[in-house]
Amino acid sequence: MFLRRNLLLITILLGAAVLSWWLLSEVQLSGEAEDRARVHRPDFFLDDFILVAMDETGQPKHRIQGTHLEHYPDDDTAEVDEPYMEIYRPQAPDWQISARFAWIGPAGERVRLQREVVVERVATAEVAPMTMLTEELLALPDDEYVETDLPVRFLGTGWDVTAVGMRGWLGEGRMELLSEVRGVHEPRKP
Repeated sequence: MFLRRNLLLITILLGAAVLSWWLLSEVQLSGEAEDRARVHRPDFFLDDFILVAMDETGQPKHRIQGTHLEHYPDDDTAEVDEPYMEIYRPQAPDWQISARFAWIGPAGERVRLQREVVVERVATAEVAPMTMLTEELLALPDDEYVETDLPVRFLGTGWDVTAVGMRGWLGEGRMELLSEVRGVHEPRKP
C-alpha cells in the first residue's frame, strides 16, 4: 500500500512537471511569435512620390517628395531617399530643404534630414536669397522650425558665416547660432 501511494504521488508530480514544461514552452513560443510580428518591416513603399500637407483653409502648407519612401507600421515612421521639402509661406519667402536621406516621425511632425542637407530661402523683391549647409537637420514643418548640433554654414550675397549648432525659426526668418561663430562680410560697393 505504501509503495502504491508513493508511486501514485511520483506519477502525479512527474505529470505536473511535464505539464509545466509544456506550458512554459508554449508561452515562450507565443512570445517569440509576437516578437517576430513586431519586426521593423515596411508595410508599403512609394517611388517618385510627392506628398502635400494642407492648412485649415485647404492651401498647401508644405510638401515633401523623394525618389523612394518606405513606411513602417510598428512605429508609424517612414524613411525617404533623396528628400526635397518645401515650406510655403503666404506673406514671406518659401523655404526649400534637400538631403540624401530623411526619417519622418509619426504623423509627419518631425523630419530628420541627413547627409548633404541644403536649406534655401527663396529670393523675393524684398528679401535676398540665403543658403544653409549642414550634415544633419531636425525639421518641424508645421512649426516652421529647424535645428542642428553639427557644424553649419550660411551663405548669402556678400557674406559667409559658419557655426556649430543652430536653431532656426523659419516663420520669423530668425536663426540662433550656438557656438564657434565665424563670418566674413564684404562691404557693399558704391
